[in-house]
Amino acid sequence: MKIGLFAENYYPYICGINPILRTLLHRLEDEGHEVYLVTFNTPRVYKANKDNPKIIFLKGMKMIKPIRDGLCTTFCFRKKKNLEILDKYRFDIVHVHGEFSIAKIAMAYSKRNNVPLIYTWHSLWKDIMFKVAWFAGFLYSLYVEHNNIRKLVNYADAYTVPSRKVYNRAMRVIRAKKEPILLPSGIQVEPFLITNEDNINSIRYHYQLENKKVILFLGRVSREKRILTIIRYMKKKLKNDPNLKVMVVGSGIYSVHIQKWAKRHKLIDTVVLTGSVMNKDTADYYHLADVFISGSKMETQGLTYIEAMASGTIVLAQKDPVLEGVIADGKNGFVFNKKKEFLKKLDYILENEDKLSNVKEEARKKGLEYSSDIYIERLQEIYKEAIERRKNKNAK
Repeated sequence: MKIGLFAENYYPYICGINPILRTLLHRLEDEGHEVYLVTFNTPRVYKANKDNPKIIFLKGMKMIKPIRDGLCTTFCFRKKKNLEILDKYRFDIVHVHGEFSIAKIAMAYSKRNNVPLIYTWHSLWKDIMFKVAWFAGFLYSLYVEHNNIRKLVNYADAYTVPSRKVYNRAMRVIRAKKEPILLPSGIQVEPFLITNEDNINSIRYHYQLENKKVILFLGRVSREKRILTIIRYMKKKLKNDPNLKVMVVGSGIYSVHIQKWAKRHKLIDTVVLTGSVMNKDTADYYHLADVFISGSKMETQGLTYIEAMASGTIVLAQKDPVLEGVIADGKNGFVFNKKKEFLKKLDYILENEDKLSNVKEEARKKGLEYSSDIYIERLQEIYKEAIERRKNKNAK
């Protein structure tokens, strides 16, 4: 198959969709398909990927201010010209990962060339936009769901969602005749199964973590992740225990707020901000950590939870519908609701490391269920079924 993946942005923008796109590009090619990523030629994306022959750049203009940190949204004024660029590729199927300008281009291409279209709904915009613009943002998110997403869903040959949380929203809001396909995004689990002691020791030495208990956050450093909220929960504990370190791995404009807070409360040596790290190195950070924490209530799948679990690292996460069927509290990880519960469970994890080997093993087993092998196999079935249905429809 010749497959076109359509996305609003790509690396170096930090966004949960980008690891999924990387997985699709590489793993679908491993299966013998010809795969291209279609995105816009915004300056940062073009500069970082201009030498990649598998990325097709369309003409677009980046918004002056992205609606959230790490997201590049683009205006497209040259739809006809962009379709002419795409016509020569003759995709067998297009797979859309976005709801804005790129989705309009993908639908137009699909109609123009009679090619089946698959849509994956990744983001719950009601959560994102409310955090950005309060009531006005919430109203706009409803417009996105009832206009952009509903049009995509009604047109698509099939659409997938990464978690039960998004599935329930789709069933409640979209109410399309076709039911969403629940398909959790996969990760390449192999790197998380290997512990590289040399790399881990090097990181410990670099950040002065020898003989320290490490509490890890890894991901995009943005307000909605509630990283600073969790660090505030631990303020007294961090001041009283010199053997504790909080490690924030990732980049984002909210890093500045965390750094200022740590400096103001004389915890600048306790709260370590590493900035972004290479994807190939993230497994080492999971392996050196004693516990992975998250306070986010806005995940639609939470791949970092899965990566931590596949690494055998204990997860302590904010209770959220996205974790249903993923973390069983006390069995393969821990969830919390409020500050008191968080601190109680954190103490238990840090003080009973030797007794939690079963929890770590169960976490690893659950992480393996999200292998990209399973994801890619099911996705290929969806592609083939959509192509076959389209052929049968055209034959009538």
